[in-house]
Order: sequence, then C-alpha cells, then structure tokens
Amino acid sequence: MVNFLKLLLARRLIRTPLGLAVLAAGWLLGRRRRQRRREQQQTGPARRPQPAPRR
Repeated sequence: MVNFLKLLLARRLIRTPLGLAVLAAGWLLGRRRRQRRREQQQTGPARRPQPAPRR
C-alpha cells in the first residue's frame, strides 16, 4: 500500500518542474542514506568511545 501511494505521489509531482526538483532531491538523499547504511552493515555498528574515568 505504501509503495502504491509513493507511486501516485511521484506521478503527480513529475508533472511540474518544481516537483521534478523535489523528486531528484529525495532520490539523492535516499541514495546517500542507503549507501551509509550499507557501509555500516559491512563494517559493523559504530561504537562510541567511552569517556575517561575522572579522578
């Protein structure tokens, strides 16, 4: 159902130049997000360094 709604929204946006720009920006951001997720899965989850104990 979600994919169907995305399709309808994309078909509506593609009709205008501004809509095309919005779709292009969303596509680029999604690509970056997928690439970052793929890199994290290959290297494992990022670990935060533990703070040094105070004396």
